[in-house]
Parts: sequence; C-alpha cells; structure tokens
Amino acid sequence: MDYATADKIARNNSTFRDANNGIELSAIEHRFDRDQLVPFICECSDTRCAKIVRMTLEEYEHVRSNARWFAHAVGHEETVEGAVATVERRSRFVIVEKIDYAGEVAENLATEGSEE
Repeated sequence: MDYATADKIARNNSTFRDANNGIELSAIEHRFDRDQLVPFICECSDTRCAKIVRMTLEEYEHVRSNARWFAHAVGHEETVEGAVATVERRSRFVIVEKIDYAGEVAENLATEGSEE
C-alpha cells in the first residue's frame, strides 16, 4: 500500500466520520433513545457511497471509542491489505480499523477535529 492511497482512504473515511458526528449530535439533541436505531452514513472510502448504516447511539459510541475505527455497511471495504482490517462484524454493519499509515492519518485527523 503506497502512502498516497493510504492517505486517501483515511481522509475519505474521516470525512464520513465527521458527518456522522453531526448526525450523532442531532440524534442526541432530538432525544433519541440510546437503543433507537439512528441512520448513519457508511464510512467506507467510496466517495459516491450513499449506503445508510443503522446503529444505536451506544453502538456508534463504541465505534468512536477508537480513532482508527470506522463503521461500514456490510460488504463495503471490509479488508484492504495494508490499510483496512475488520475488527467486528455485526448484523447491520462492520467495524473496520485503518491500519499502518492509513491508521496514523485517521488518528491524526480525529485528533485535529476534536481540537476545534
């Protein structure tokens, strides 16, 4: 995996993560129940992907507990050698981890975003 491709994968996934953080805030503001399914955006690297991933707020917080983790729709980019590895499979989504250089970029982007 070359650095440019790994960087692109991490940045695309992080863009979707940022959007989902906004969805989470809206769900909290609208007093969604912690176990109610919320429609989040698939965080895969395909910038054209519009797949909805339904997770509870608790499940979403679990994904966000690691800056290298992302929620993907089932069957969407579950493994990319040198950039993406599957962490958990759920019935409605898959948690993947950005690894190696892609993981470093994803972690740095999450840190930058939390400082704003």
